[in-house]
Amino acid sequence: MRVSTVTIAVLLVFTVIGCSQDSENAELTVTTTTMSTTTTAAAPTTTIGASSEGDVTEDSTGRTGEVGMAIDGYDVIARASTQEGEVLHVTIAPGNYTDVDLENFVVVTLEERDLAELHVYDDRAAVAASLIAPESRTPDEVTSIDDHYLVSFTDGNVITFQGPFAGVGAVRIGS
Repeated sequence: MRVSTVTIAVLLVFTVIGCSQDSENAELTVTTTTMSTTTTAAAPTTTIGASSEGDVTEDSTGRTGEVGMAIDGYDVIARASTQEGEVLHVTIAPGNYTDVDLENFVVVTLEERDLAELHVYDDRAAVAASLIAPESRTPDEVTSIDDHYLVSFTDGNVITFQGPFAGVGAVRIGS
């Protein structure tokens, strides 16, 4: 999807440039919109639930669930390289996600990138806390992780729901 979007954008720029060469006063204006996540001291909490539309979907495992909201992008907060591949800790915007939304996000991200592990949060402070050795974490850091660590991908094919979604358990993907 990103490749086709970039390709279309590049073609559009060349088209605008080609058409504007005949005009003496032509200007090329490019507008870029990016998703940014800002975190305040009292970061919003992701809640488990469904959208007001109550759309129902079935995922690749045959489970059905209500779709809360689409996850449009993410910020890479920490990255490490291992022999198995890249390990990413990312944040997404806080929202009213469901387990299906999070699972779909992980699957799409894995299709776009070759990752050994993916850890998804909705708060930067929770990422920072998770990178601290467990025995050195303060009670507030532990609470932050419990509230904002949403889902992980590990062991090459296991999606494990964390924090507010821990009751969902784990799902194996692929073969």
